[in-house]
Amino acid sequence: MLYAEKQVTKSVTSTFNWSVELAQAIQTSRYWQLRIKQLKRWLIAQSTLERMRIASGLLPAVATSQPFSVRLQNLKAARDHVASCQTNHVELRKKYLEGLADAIVSKRCPFLDAPR
Repeated sequence: MLYAEKQVTKSVTSTFNWSVELAQAIQTSRYWQLRIKQLKRWLIAQSTLERMRIASGLLPAVATSQPFSVRLQNLKAARDHVASCQTNHVELRKKYLEGLADAIVSKRCPFLDAPR
């Protein structure tokens, strides 16, 4: 399936294959960077923070006020998660494509998903 995708895709991909989990991990890291900048008195719009939080898949509870040490720990954990996702980017891409293929098949042939 990856071979077929590479043959069809016209654009050249970067170092890491795209997957939802990798994209969310990167957005989570960016979100915590913005939250730390906000503590350092940078002007960050609430709409920007909210957009980043939603893109990263974080719960609304993380938007509450937190001390610097907690935000720093969250940023370190997010960066570690990004590194692990980048290490496993091929498997994550395969999983994403297989899920996409399953969704297409189940949409076109709903009787295949019915239990026997």
